[in-house]
Amino acid sequence: MSEQSKILCELQNVCLSGSTRPGPARENVAGEDLLHDISLTLRENDFVAVLGPPGCGKSVLLRILCGLVPPSSGQVFVRGKPLAGINPLVSMVFQSFALLPWLTVRENVMLGLINSPLPRGEIARRFESVISMIGLSGYEEVLPRELSGGMKQRVGLARALILRPQILCLDEPFGDLDVLTAETLRNETSRIIADPASGINALLVATHNVEEAVLLARKIVVLAAHPGRIQAVMHNDLPYPRKTGTRRFEEFATEIHKALTSSMLTGKKSVAAAGTAIPDSQAPESKIEPLPQVNLAEISGLLESINTQTHDLPELAAEIGREFSLILPVVRGAEMLDMAHVQGQSIALTEEGLRFINASNIERRRILNSQMSRIPLIQMILEMIQNSPGQLITENELGDRLKSLFPNQPLASLLQTVILWGRYAELIEADRQAKTIGPFEKKYFGKPSAERLLEA
Repeated sequence: MSEQSKILCELQNVCLSGSTRPGPARENVAGEDLLHDISLTLRENDFVAVLGPPGCGKSVLLRILCGLVPPSSGQVFVRGKPLAGINPLVSMVFQSFALLPWLTVRENVMLGLINSPLPRGEIARRFESVISMIGLSGYEEVLPRELSGGMKQRVGLARALILRPQILCLDEPFGDLDVLTAETLRNETSRIIADPASGINALLVATHNVEEAVLLARKIVVLAAHPGRIQAVMHNDLPYPRKTGTRRFEEFATEIHKALTSSMLTGKKSVAAAGTAIPDSQAPESKIEPLPQVNLAEISGLLESINTQTHDLPELAAEIGREFSLILPVVRGAEMLDMAHVQGQSIALTEEGLRFINASNIERRRILNSQMSRIPLIQMILEMIQNSPGQLITENELGDRLKSLFPNQPLASLLQTVILWGRYAELIEADRQAKTIGPFEKKYFGKPSAERLLEA
């Protein structure tokens, strides 16, 4: 067999711009890449996990491979030929189950074979085989509303497998399930994909769960975000079926944690020296970072969880019940406020962080006001306000500046995060009806601080 014939699908230099991104309408930014220069080859017997933080484009990458979303540039090849339309080798399982509520389990599973030329006997044999394999025997005539989340996802998996796909795509398939159900289904899916009777020649799974990636995949592609791009490719030679908690499993998971940390926590110094202002006209824009799209309550909760101890980041994530990749933006926010320090995989509070967790609620706002006013992005915004007529800028003016600084970030989320952080720290205020932004004191001029805090 030639090397080329072993390749099932290939993505070559794939990019996706904001104007072609699927989902609700959003602002189009010229030159914005949501995925940038992604090249990925799926060969026979490849089990690949795409892992990364929120916003890195995991799900849309799967949709591009499936033919559901066309790339802005680059190409997708199926067995060496350019993909036109839906990829015939692929079946996909979605996080949201995507079951038709008026159809029974049997009807949902067989949905993809409605117009199949297969004989009825073959269709019946496939159905019985996949129902037995997935553990749905006895539930054939049940409606989705009578099923638990785990059973619904089994139906979604059965619906994909009955088509006998060459490639099975799983788009964060266990993200909406409780911890125990998700763990059970991960283990069962690992068994199924390793079973030759499943007919699966390749697997591509998008996930933010490190354990899930190690359990299912032979190759793990770590993406960085904004734009989504390949940060690292790691090979997993653990034998199937895999078990969590073993020494080799945990060692490999640790290596992935390090790669994810590297992709998210860049180590940039985001707080200027005390009392130092960066004039808008002189701001070194290459040094300005966007605020992570998390809220300050999450950062406060993280700081309180750390307290006076030095923590291992993966262990801390497990202690507070968050996925490792989902805690990283919160950690970055704490770093930007100079309240936590990360070295390698360890995190500890800074002096300001200790002062913050021991302060009253009012004092915490004062600390946030001080720390946030030293973040270069916030300094730039405050300088824009101070230099504007009436000390007011429009949301469009700020939006244009944010677009120029961060073309690969979703503008609406950027703007919302800036306003929420600035308002909570009593630095800026936004009039959403007038679509203007000004200094916090302007709105509450002449009001006592207690009243301002209540209204905020």
